[in-house]
Amino acid sequence: MEVHSELEDSPQFRQPVDREDAIWELLRKINRKFDGDQVHYNYYLTRLAEKLASRILSSEEYYEEILKSVLTDPPSTEGLDRDEVVKIQFTALFCLAKLHQQLGETKEAIEVIKEHKEQFGDWDLFRYLHAELRSESGQERRVNRALEDVWQIREEDSSPEFEYLVSKIIAVILENGGTYTGSNREIPSQREELLDLAEKASRSALGDHPEYSPYLHVRGRILAQDGNTEAAKNCIREGIENLNRTRESHKGLVRDYQLALSKVEFTEQKQTFEKKSQEVVSQLDSLQDDLETETREFQTRILQFLGFFAGLITVAISTTQVILSVRGFEEAARLTLILNGGILIAFAGFSCVLPWRDRKRMVKRSTIVMLAGLILILGSIFAL
Repeated sequence: MEVHSELEDSPQFRQPVDREDAIWELLRKINRKFDGDQVHYNYYLTRLAEKLASRILSSEEYYEEILKSVLTDPPSTEGLDRDEVVKIQFTALFCLAKLHQQLGETKEAIEVIKEHKEQFGDWDLFRYLHAELRSESGQERRVNRALEDVWQIREEDSSPEFEYLVSKIIAVILENGGTYTGSNREIPSQREELLDLAEKASRSALGDHPEYSPYLHVRGRILAQDGNTEAAKNCIREGIENLNRTRESHKGLVRDYQLALSKVEFTEQKQTFEKKSQEVVSQLDSLQDDLETETREFQTRILQFLGFFAGLITVAISTTQVILSVRGFEEAARLTLILNGGILIAFAGFSCVLPWRDRKRMVKRSTIVMLAGLILILGSIFAL
């Protein structure tokens, strides 16, 4: 993002004086310079709020009261028309809300802007600021309402800031394991559709400001939700590198970005672990199937052996009985062949019904045994 050094290097911006006229003049300068440029307007007012918050925390300077004073009672309006005065007052309100935000007072920030809803409620940046603060509440109803508000603004103005806030709010929703549950039917409620919307919005925001850290940060969070962890890490790391090191909140922002990066790395490790776990489970299932197959085949071989052994005993006993009971050799041979052929056919049929891994091979063998049995029977009938 373009850096306006003439503003950043000015004494007024670098060391804000705790006087109403000085703060009013600084707000006037920011308003004139970035009128209609929401990206730089938001960025530099946030930077100013960081400076004021830092000085409040380190001393007893009362910038909050000064901003409230210039908001309700401008110290100097000479040479300014009514519209510009109102714009500067809104700039004071925007900065005051950002100051509460920097101090961790989100509830107070929301209360401040609610007090001026009647005057500025239809302004896009007012609705943008309100939506951003609502999204930080962590309450599902407020987050949904924030998305609805910024969605409406986005339909009227496709500024990168509005695209960015849409993707940021959706990132919050998805990271909490939820989805949109509000009443706006134009906003998708399915996770995949919501993720696709956020991906397009974050890409659109980066189109005009490809190096802007907040946009890269949110883009990385969205990519992580989509499972693209490598690209997500690259985006967040680039965002950290591009942070302005002169900002009062630089360390805090780096910490926040690194926390997001750690979450992505944790997600990546979790996905790797789940993938490895699935592979192990798959291998165990395969081993179990192999073991069950081998067990069934072993049981089959045992049954076949028992059948074969029983057949041998039957042949021996039957043959002995035939020889002892029949006097003629030819008659005894014929009965013996018929008996053995019948036993072979029975054994082949018994083998066919048993479970085998190589079913075709077993059927082929059983068929050969059965044919051998038939040959013995037919031989006994026609040959003898």
